[in-house]
Amino acid sequence: MIKIFEATDTDFTTNGDVVLKPYIARVHKEDNSDYYLELECPLTYEPYIYKEKIIVANTPQGDQPFRVADVNVTKNKVSAKCWHVFYDLKNVVYSRGNYRKSNTTCLNALSEALTRAHGNIPLYNGEIIPYEFKGQISSDILTQMDYQYSFESVYDCIMGIVEKWGGHLVRDGFDIAINGQIGQDNGILVQYGSNI
Repeated sequence: MIKIFEATDTDFTTNGDVVLKPYIARVHKEDNSDYYLELECPLTYEPYIYKEKIIVANTPQGDQPFRVADVNVTKNKVSAKCWHVFYDLKNVVYSRGNYRKSNTTCLNALSEALTRAHGNIPLYNGEIIPYEFKGQISSDILTQMDYQYSFESVYDCIMGIVEKWGGHLVRDGFDIAINGQIGQDNGILVQYGSNI
């Protein structure tokens, strides 16, 4: 089920403003990189799909919220590109100067980045959402390293942490994790000509 919510909503347990029946709903996710939803719907949904709204779509990782970024309306359909809500952190400022710590873990660096975050998320219509991190953070990487960063956005801080510790960024709703590996080996081999 694909549902639309207001830009300021954080609880997605209801059906939202409307349930969509799209022509196309394709999630694109790369490890430590882009994570977005491409959507094409009948023109009847145009009043509901506009910049900054949140679309919740079912993915292999469960229901995920995506913020509408680009909308294109033609005479018979409305198309949208929607970025995972994790990308809201591009608009959140990292404050209190440089961060420098010796022998710190990935989790401690991630926690520091999010506790030093402040500011507002500007919306397309001029409205401002005060930033407040609502998710959980975790990491299974226990390696300790010296680390320093002074980036402009919290997004840049987190991507710097991923680069330094070499893990995999896991974005699940508002939760953020950096893990040493993702997925698991279930002992199943898919081999051409055998079981496909």
